[in-house]
Amino acid sequence: MNLTAHRLMLLALCFSWTLGAAQTPLYETGNRIHSGPTGDYYLDTIQPILSSRCVACHGCYEAPCQLNLQSYEGIRRGFNPEPIYASIRLREVKPTRLIDAKSVSEWRTKGFLPVVSSAGDEPEDESEDPRYSVLYWLLNQSETKNFPSNLSRATGGFAVNALKPLQKTIDEEAKHQCIASAKQFNQTFRYHAKNPWQVMYVGDFLQANPNAGMPFGLPGLKGDQTDAQGIDNQARLMNWIKDGAKGPDRNIAQKLEIPTHPKVIAAWEDFFNGSSTQAQQTARYIYEHVYTATLYFEENPGEYFELVRSRTLSPQPVDQIVTPLPYSDPGVSIVHYRLKKITRAIAQKTQLVWHLNDARLSHLKDLFLAQNWGKNAIPAPSYQTPNPFINFDSIPAAIRYQFLRENSKIIVAAMTQGSVCVGSTATYAISDHFWAWFLRPEIDPSVQTPHLGFQNINELTTAELDWKPKNKFERLMVQRLSRLKDKDPKIIAKVVTDFISLTKMKLDPEAQSYAQNLLIQLQQYGMSGEELGAALFHLARTSKANHDYQKAFEKQLRLLLNAHQRNYLQITDLWKGDGDSSYPQGNPNAWLNITRHERSASVQFGEEGGLPQSIWVMSFSNFERLYYNLVANFKEWGSVTHRMATWRHMSYVRLEGEDLAISFLPLQYRKQVRAVFARGGMAAAMNKLFPLYSAEGMYKKEPRLRIWPWDLPARTSPYFCPTSHRDSRYPFGDAQGSISCLIQIMKNYLGPLSNKPSADGISAERLKFEARLEGLSGKSLAKDGVSYAQFLPNIAYVRVMGTDESAWIYSLIVDRGYLAHNIMLREKQNREPREDSLTYYRGFVGAYPNVFFDVPQGKWSDFLSDLSRVQSDAWGEWLEAKWGIARNSERFWPFFDWLHAFKLKANPGIDPVEQGIVDLSQYHFFEAPEGR
Repeated sequence: MNLTAHRLMLLALCFSWTLGAAQTPLYETGNRIHSGPTGDYYLDTIQPILSSRCVACHGCYEAPCQLNLQSYEGIRRGFNPEPIYASIRLREVKPTRLIDAKSVSEWRTKGFLPVVSSAGDEPEDESEDPRYSVLYWLLNQSETKNFPSNLSRATGGFAVNALKPLQKTIDEEAKHQCIASAKQFNQTFRYHAKNPWQVMYVGDFLQANPNAGMPFGLPGLKGDQTDAQGIDNQARLMNWIKDGAKGPDRNIAQKLEIPTHPKVIAAWEDFFNGSSTQAQQTARYIYEHVYTATLYFEENPGEYFELVRSRTLSPQPVDQIVTPLPYSDPGVSIVHYRLKKITRAIAQKTQLVWHLNDARLSHLKDLFLAQNWGKNAIPAPSYQTPNPFINFDSIPAAIRYQFLRENSKIIVAAMTQGSVCVGSTATYAISDHFWAWFLRPEIDPSVQTPHLGFQNINELTTAELDWKPKNKFERLMVQRLSRLKDKDPKIIAKVVTDFISLTKMKLDPEAQSYAQNLLIQLQQYGMSGEELGAALFHLARTSKANHDYQKAFEKQLRLLLNAHQRNYLQITDLWKGDGDSSYPQGNPNAWLNITRHERSASVQFGEEGGLPQSIWVMSFSNFERLYYNLVANFKEWGSVTHRMATWRHMSYVRLEGEDLAISFLPLQYRKQVRAVFARGGMAAAMNKLFPLYSAEGMYKKEPRLRIWPWDLPARTSPYFCPTSHRDSRYPFGDAQGSISCLIQIMKNYLGPLSNKPSADGISAERLKFEARLEGLSGKSLAKDGVSYAQFLPNIAYVRVMGTDESAWIYSLIVDRGYLAHNIMLREKQNREPREDSLTYYRGFVGAYPNVFFDVPQGKWSDFLSDLSRVQSDAWGEWLEAKWGIARNSERFWPFFDWLHAFKLKANPGIDPVEQGIVDLSQYHFFEAPEGR
């Protein structure tokens, strides 16, 4: 078997939790920051081991082989070799989230197999020796092989370079080498027809790869953290498996689900379960937009909750209604909304915290319930409708948009890192670093005219619509598609052209080229003619709907501006965080800073992290369509056509946000700026189908949208940006200058919301370090002639020890350059390393660090000098080996524990409430030099 092509199942059943659990409560169940032991062996001893060493690879929906170890429910569920994130999945599969079954027997019918033999509440395989279970095998292998580096050279047992070919890389599909016990292999996977995933028998796998025990590529548990009785964590975990892998006591587990301050939770549940139709619509709207969030109540510290739909009201236990999508029919006449306490381990990659308090509750009541909606508040017409513009038409658009703006960080974070967790194909649709601002509702046509003039409001939905051939011509086309075997590009192109013409759709040239390539690929896999037709229809409809939307929005914007007796946008048309009583100093959600790390993305407030590669200005309809496309309508388990349509919508909606931002620039530079934001070989063709109307006018007789203050005498304005080099230090004379000018104006305009790191309380030595780091940031080979950024990892956490023995934590992030973001599955071909640049943040940014750098006291200047000298991949590896913590180092787990303890201390750039367990699946493989 080619193990480079079929990656190792990273069952990172890892090194143990330390005995000093009180110092590392982030590993405790539910991240009970202010809590303590429960008195239950599993919760107090076993789950913390899994949390501290296993959740680092086995959390979220993208865990290798679907093995999620954040809770006992995940252990009992077991593993399934069906890859959730396969880029080519012809047909939709059933969802297999942890909420999609309630018993072990249900999971077995869904294709999950045990990793331990259990004697818990639902015994299974008790006749099988637990030592033959997959988890036991992998742990046992590590006992003799996974020695840390101070011992491995003597034993030859743990050289990480031998494991590097087994690691799933960023460019490969999301599938892993799954392994099974002898019994499982013989009963389920022995024959090829039943084993398309090429699952291996664990014994054969370890014989071929003796260094691949668990923890994979990390120090083992043997001999570490031994208690007074001589029992180490390796023995604790293996003994637990041998004793039947029992879970928590049911009574104690249920007690853990009770909030510490129930009155706080009751007040919020009362709000979500009002009896009026207005209150019911409010609850549904909020739920559909925050169901991926982690709710944290300041008056109930140390505990987290999630908002769920339930069949029951308090004081009865939550009876969660599980449906594929948040708007799916719940199957009950009355839906109750409950706050369900989170009792699983908290993973950083899904830690999207919605900060709430009494002031926010009062504000939400005023926003939704104290206002007259101007019409009868009626329930949504159908739970099956995937269109929020239909479902929530009774709620005034101004109210909906205000909620989106005021909570934009958690809503955008759901798009970039929610249940999807990770995926380079999905995130490639956005720039590596961009800012998002928001149009004021008074000048937003989608607030003032929510339907944007469409007679059919379904033009605004981003969901897939059912397609069936409805006449004899379409049925003939389906027959033609079903007979399609020829791969001749000319024939394929003719079929695509005929289909688009027949269905009266439109395709931009790039999308048509993609449709042809997709058709060539899909027809080989046995798709029916109707399925191929539906795939083409979804792609064509996506292009047409976005084209029509852009034109309708522009038309309504011009009409609205005319009503305001102007034909230009001005800086004060952007929301500056006002209007939210719960944020007296201004709501920070007015300025979002999104940074991408190839396979994942993170959202921060303000300008920290350097200048962006792109800027979005979001309107209500743009924001709502983006969210429903990427979150509410998205199925991780969906087909390739579903993923394709989602990606295409994302690409177009991104273009809309960038174009609106460009409309705030001087006329003569708008097309140049668009060429910077939306580059690539297909840019000219895209401009024909998606013209920049603000620079051209929709029709020949219409004027182009102007811009204040450039077209008005406003030299005394703090937002003025002159056109001459003599006038200011913020000149513009080209596209890049125009962007820089807009950024400077917005910094003046948003002012207090910039989130720029304060120097208050920071030592002089640390400020010197930051000044040196600032000098290395934002520089690229193309602009500055320096190349180090392109050879640095995507995310590096850096610990710097000051001479006063204080510790500083920074995240070094590389913003990668690309020639284009509008050509799906062409990320490698569109890379432009010459434009890579380095940014830095105080604290932790990103959940998937590639390396931990540890800089000793008095050595920070040497570290930065070494970093600036990197000029090649080899030099980048040298930097990691010299300053990084190697995976096989005896220092690795102590450093990992230190980081997670530090996460719970209030430090510059660190909010303890936001923290979770970081992911190690993308941590680099390198050997540290002798003596480190």
